[in-house]
Amino acid sequence: MKTLLVSIFLVVASFSNLVGQETETMTGTFNGYEDGVFNFTDTDGYSMEFNHISDKAKAMIDLTQDQFVGKLFQVTFTSETEVDDEDEEMTSNTIVGIKVIE
Repeated sequence: MKTLLVSIFLVVASFSNLVGQETETMTGTFNGYEDGVFNFTDTDGYSMEFNHISDKAKAMIDLTQDQFVGKLFQVTFTSETEVDDEDEEMTSNTIVGIKVIE
């Protein structure tokens, strides 16, 4: 019985990590899309790169269009740390929601 409870706990814990990834929000100016990367600069001058965009966010606004360069956006995103071939940690950001700020 104890083994069954531990197994159930592990399954539930691993599932909640996949579903419950935390999101962050930034407000920034869109600088453009180049080589598969979306570039933004926030109001403090900090640059942020987004390597991925969810299908839901992509349906909201097509950031590959030049008409959005220079516009101010509210960007909701997730971050994930990955290890590259040289064992260096890299952060990969994914846009999960986006809207133009008027």
